[in-house]
Amino acid sequence: MSIQRQREEIETFFFEQFGALHPTVPVTGENADFNPPENAPWLRISLQVAEQFETCIGSNDSYRTEGIIGVQIFTPLSEGSFQANVLADSALKIFRTATNTDMDGVTILRSAITFSGQDEGFYQLNVFTDYRGQD
Repeated sequence: MSIQRQREEIETFFFEQFGALHPTVPVTGENADFNPPENAPWLRISLQVAEQFETCIGSNDSYRTEGIIGVQIFTPLSEGSFQANVLADSALKIFRTATNTDMDGVTILRSAITFSGQDEGFYQLNVFTDYRGQD
């Protein structure tokens, strides 16, 4: 499975699931034409490939990719962390409940939340989720 195909599977699933839970919160992907809202929450999702290796040698080569899904959560400053935590909980729930049939060839492994600080007028939390993609 190509990196682009993994990205499509993960982003499509996340955009659909998150949009159903929080229809008024915009989500963007990497390097997208996007203007963040002022004084309103928004998210950005990205993928980082950690390792790719061959799992089967021969005429039917098979490859496994291990990587990290990053969801950056931005909420307005001076409003506390409640809203950011609610959005982070939603992102975690989406990945925790994902099955192999939700994202073809992608398996979710584990997640963590980290506080990132302030970024251009926003409070930022990150949800990092390890995944495995298989050809």
